[in-house]
Amino acid sequence: MKKRIQIIVILLLGVIVQQLWAGKTQIKMEDFIEDNIQVTGFKLFKASKIHIEAVGAGEKSSRIRIKSNFQDKNGMIAYAWILDANTRKLVWVMTNQNTDRLGRGYNRKFDDDISLPAGEYEVYFSTLKSNLFFKHGVFSFGDFLDYIFDGDNWWQKGLNEWYISIENVDEILNESTISKIQANFKKNAVVSLNEIGNAEYREFEFQVKKKSDFTIYSIGEGYDGEMFDYSWIINADTREKTWEMREWHTDYAGGAVKNRMVYKDISLDEGQYTLVYVTDGSHSVEKWNSNPPYDPNFWGVTLIAKNKDAKDNVKIVKRKKSDAFLVFNRVGNREFICKPFKIKETTSIIVEALGEGRSGKMFDYGWIEDDDNNVIWEMKYYKTQHAGGSSKNRMIRETIELDKGVYNLCYKSDDSHSYSRWNSDKPYRPEAWGIALYLRDKSKVEIADEKDMKSFSKWQYQITRIGDDEHRFREFNLDKLSKIKIYAIGEGDEDEMFDYAWIESKNNGEIVWKMLARNTDWAGGAEKNRKIKTELYLPPGRYLLHYRSDGSHSFEDWNDDPPKDFRNYGVSIKIEKAN
Repeated sequence: MKKRIQIIVILLLGVIVQQLWAGKTQIKMEDFIEDNIQVTGFKLFKASKIHIEAVGAGEKSSRIRIKSNFQDKNGMIAYAWILDANTRKLVWVMTNQNTDRLGRGYNRKFDDDISLPAGEYEVYFSTLKSNLFFKHGVFSFGDFLDYIFDGDNWWQKGLNEWYISIENVDEILNESTISKIQANFKKNAVVSLNEIGNAEYREFEFQVKKKSDFTIYSIGEGYDGEMFDYSWIINADTREKTWEMREWHTDYAGGAVKNRMVYKDISLDEGQYTLVYVTDGSHSVEKWNSNPPYDPNFWGVTLIAKNKDAKDNVKIVKRKKSDAFLVFNRVGNREFICKPFKIKETTSIIVEALGEGRSGKMFDYGWIEDDDNNVIWEMKYYKTQHAGGSSKNRMIRETIELDKGVYNLCYKSDDSHSYSRWNSDKPYRPEAWGIALYLRDKSKVEIADEKDMKSFSKWQYQITRIGDDEHRFREFNLDKLSKIKIYAIGEGDEDEMFDYAWIESKNNGEIVWKMLARNTDWAGGAEKNRKIKTELYLPPGRYLLHYRSDGSHSFEDWNDDPPKDFRNYGVSIKIEKAN
């Protein structure tokens, strides 16, 4: 009888509690493991006020001083946050400002109500040990002493003390359900390139049948004006970027200062596009080296149609073969490549190049020069962007206009870090190390074959690629008064030339022109690299074009920085009619 009464009392108490809570329930996350991001979720059937109690860890002072891009902007180390599962937007997060410090250690507590509309929500708790702020340039002597004397004790103790409890929710969503919600979000998008690891390059090609509106949601890494994990969209026909994730156009994505995000509307005209996402060699879903963003599983880019019509206007297409009309790729160490091409009428071309550069200087790079050997485009460091992998991997995509005429496309590499042998992390597209030119209408260009390369050059007589201790000469004849255009590069100082050219009359042995130091200009590289471009008129007769070099610093073996146009080290002339 007594047992029956106890059962009845328990049942009555359950009914009373159920009525008091009106169907509400509680979720709790605790007993955390090290280096983990734990997730659960809940559903609200109507707008409600929920109560959150959470203990995590953060900086001891409530005054946060940002000294490193690795540092958490909110001063937290172990902490919780909540996302709206359908919009992917943050609705609550633990910060140093909304928590109270517990005792003398790092632990901090949040205990308050927040109001949320009806919906599905994701709850996260991060315990990534790599996020200890003093490991990433935010040095505090007091924290350092704590670490020396306590070691990992406070961290291990914290794993047992940290938790989050949320009361007054209608339904609990487990991690499996959260994964399904995220998968459904991605499935309903036009494309989702997400959960991307280190040193990856992903792209997706699609066609827009008519102008449509989209939302682009992209999370990546960037700081000091540069992006390292980021996305962009290329017009597949023009090769131009129609949109790009730039650091100064991004918002804070949560966690480390360097976590950046874009959530904005864009319009795409009718055409074919490539959506690209690239990562460098660190800090991604593969392995976070500082606090993760609020939406870690969406590290990457997602393109969302604004409405059903926009989604219906998108068609997945197969990859086009490269439409470049001139390509130097997979360039190795110590390579120098040059090839002429002819533009038949004024037109715009797109230049894409990958190379090595740092501290404002390029070491593997390309350029375009006209038939007077003037550099009209060059891969300048300040115009490049990070190309994935090591920070010295640089890339550029630029549209330039070329008039009708003959041009040379050139690429030079130094003795290390190239497609043949990387000495640090390779770029995201290693096979593209080099330079490529794109032109929509290839009928406007002509490429020289090996047989007719000389016909593309304006220089009729050349003595170039001079080595050490050489004396070379070439004879040329004039049957009438002629204008001689001369282009020469050599070695000299302000008073004397050591590698130089001259022209001699074969009729009487007289020197009719000589490369003098005082008439030269700097040729790039070492100060002793000198060049001259000049003209002179010569009467009919027989002539010898000479070039002499001393025992060092030549095309054979530079003992200092080579000249810019080192391939033409020597002398070149062109004979024209006299006016």
